[in-house]
Amino acid sequence: MNCIRNLKVASFLLFVILPIFNYAQTKQKFSFKIPQEKINALFSAPPVEENFNIFLGIPLTLYTPEGKPISLYFFENKSMSNEMKTILPQVKTLSGYSTDNTQYLLNIILDGTSISGFTILENGLPIQIKKELDQYVSYYVEAKPFQCEVTDSGLRNLQSGNRTASNGSSLRTYDFAVVITDEFEAQFGGAAAAIGVVNEMNVIYNRELAVNLTVTVRPEDNTFNVIPPGGSSANYGGTVVSAYFTSSEYDLGHVFHYSTPFWSGQGRFRRSL
Repeated sequence: MNCIRNLKVASFLLFVILPIFNYAQTKQKFSFKIPQEKINALFSAPPVEENFNIFLGIPLTLYTPEGKPISLYFFENKSMSNEMKTILPQVKTLSGYSTDNTQYLLNIILDGTSISGFTILENGLPIQIKKELDQYVSYYVEAKPFQCEVTDSGLRNLQSGNRTASNGSSLRTYDFAVVITDEFEAQFGGAAAAIGVVNEMNVIYNRELAVNLTVTVRPEDNTFNVIPPGGSSANYGGTVVSAYFTSSEYDLGHVFHYSTPFWSGQGRFRRSL
């Protein structure tokens, strides 16, 4: 991930969306159970704030694929917009922090009664945690094919202090507008799945770039029927996003679409980063 530091944020942001979500499970994995009361307690996780006390978070122990326990304290993060919190009250995005390693970050999404999570170890290996039947599994993952097209045709300069260009001295937060196609929704389950993608993205962005994306997801409907991206250009992504969001609602816009064997996306930069 060190190569990220040599790239401009605006050039990199939308290109890592797809490989995060398009991971294939490797053979090595570890199975474990989490008491339901531990999962339910996560709904009470306090919001993360600057200079927060880690011990005020909700404690939860997860495991690496080798079975090594990771003790974490979880806080509600800023991956979801207020609009999404209102529409999906059963969904919550959280970040877990370790007292043993201050650089460690594990993001999870809580959807009703179960969680799924994503992290990257110090050796650069990505780990996925998800529920399978009545237990959870932790496994290393590897990238699968993806495609992504991005345009900056609607780019504007964002003056310092305006909107969400700066969130304190260390973390910059941007409003991320996502339109999901009917095909994406049918394959992955709708807005919660898209929120999960962005929550996983923020593991990398928070750690490597001090950037956070706060997502608002709006499904394709009769307002504007989206043409699958196979026959369109990245510029079309801007047309789609503009049909569902006003220009004042977002800094970055993207379309999430699924088509075998890829899931793909088209994006637009609305503001310079």
